[in-house]
Amino acid sequence: MGEGADVIRFSVSYRLREYVSFALEHERNVGMLEQTLAARGLKLRPLPALVISFLLGAAAWFAWARAYTPLAAALTIAALAAFVYGAAQSRLFFELLGRSVATLAFFSKKRRIGTCDFAIDARQIRRCARDGELVVQWHEVRRVYRYSHGYLLERATGSIAIPSRCMTQDQLDRFAALLRSQTATGPGVF
Repeated sequence: MGEGADVIRFSVSYRLREYVSFALEHERNVGMLEQTLAARGLKLRPLPALVISFLLGAAAWFAWARAYTPLAAALTIAALAAFVYGAAQSRLFFELLGRSVATLAFFSKKRRIGTCDFAIDARQIRRCARDGELVVQWHEVRRVYRYSHGYLLERATGSIAIPSRCMTQDQLDRFAALLRSQTATGPGVF
């Protein structure tokens, strides 16, 4: 990596909120959930199950009111099962699941890598952290995504999140120019 004004240097100590934001925005952008379901011939259809859950719940309430205990218990269990199934079919369920998984991944990664020192130039992206040094050549970057908290550089074996808050305005301008020059022959910015 060359020294001088062409190298963009900054440090990143990732924050939970931005890490989760990167993960959720990326999932929404690339539609991993919908692609996975479509590959299995499935769609998100929460409404029928939730309507059935409501109807079974109403029937269970009447059964409990009339002291038909075995029927009421069975209807209550069926209503809960339909509700859980309907909730599992909803986007909200997957949003909460995504937040939970991203939060666990954040704490695991934060503990493993700590603060990262980046040095980026026209040849490569270099990240030094507690777990060692990662060097990525620009031709290894498949795509660059622009999200609310910064950029996500997608590689074949993972992604690198670059929060905007960690760079000065001059560095952000130089990074954007670097991305434009790199994407002219390689990955696009989406």
